[in-house]
Amino acid sequence: METARAGYATLVADRTILRYHANYTASEPLVGEAVRRCYAKQVDTVRRFLGDDNAVRHWFGAGMLDNVVAVLGLTDIDEPWAHVLTGR
Repeated sequence: METARAGYATLVADRTILRYHANYTASEPLVGEAVRRCYAKQVDTVRRFLGDDNAVRHWFGAGMLDNVVAVLGLTDIDEPWAHVLTGR
């Protein structure tokens, strides 16, 4: 799981990529429907690998935290609260 998170962090190193993230436009009905279908498939896939719902929630929660860390540039901030969120 840590390897996947590190790969994701590399992918979103350019913070502008998150501006185009479908989650942020899901209030548009057609986009929202497509995003929900995509999440359903992701949840099914992650559940097959991890086995239980708590692990699935943790996986997705960690991903959301990774987005916050990337968008706010927290790896560049040397403050205790930023260290908590980045795990440093």
